[in-house]
Amino acid sequence: MADCIETGICYWLTGLPGAGKTTLAGTFQRRLRSAGQQACVLDADVLREGINRDLGYSPEDRSENVRRIAEVARLFAAEGFIVIVACIAPYRADRERTRQRFPEGRYFEVFVDAPVEVCIARDPKGLYRKARQGAVMQVTGVSAPYERPERPDVVLTTGALSLDGCVDALLTHLGNYVDTASLRNAKDGFGHAPYGFASPGAAGPKQLPRGDL
Repeated sequence: MADCIETGICYWLTGLPGAGKTTLAGTFQRRLRSAGQQACVLDADVLREGINRDLGYSPEDRSENVRRIAEVARLFAAEGFIVIVACIAPYRADRERTRQRFPEGRYFEVFVDAPVEVCIARDPKGLYRKARQGAVMQVTGVSAPYERPERPDVVLTTGALSLDGCVDALLTHLGNYVDTASLRNAKDGFGHAPYGFASPGAAGPKQLPRGDL
């Protein structure tokens, strides 16, 4: 069993609805846990059913949603967890405030990059279909803005990288902090390409961490 990280880390997965944040977060968590690491996922959709159920989708409520998730993530990280947040967090200012809540080098913004046209084609939760039908309003990337990260720590192009390739990119980044050899040997069990991820043999560009990390 690998030694757990003494001081936790937060990976915040941001991107449009349908970009692959939830799938990637869950797979990354399982790979970490199978190698003995303490890892947890905070999924924004799940948290909106509980502690954030009083919030809507106005700009102010979206900012408060991010703030609350950030505080929960900070508590888990303080206990030594690798925290994986799957949350759109559409505004740069909110993401920057979140970064400032963590010690230097313990918070990493991961841009799960997929064009809105690709996300509309995937539409795993039916949000884009409902938006076209007028059943839901304020859909990020369609009727509500999404401010792309300007200097993310990791960029994952889910249409060009397989799911395993995306997780390996995160493990490469995490390798700055722990020995990831055991993590790479731990298999998650996906033998297929979940929606929108490239097939395992597909090649594609990888942008890994900034050089100053």
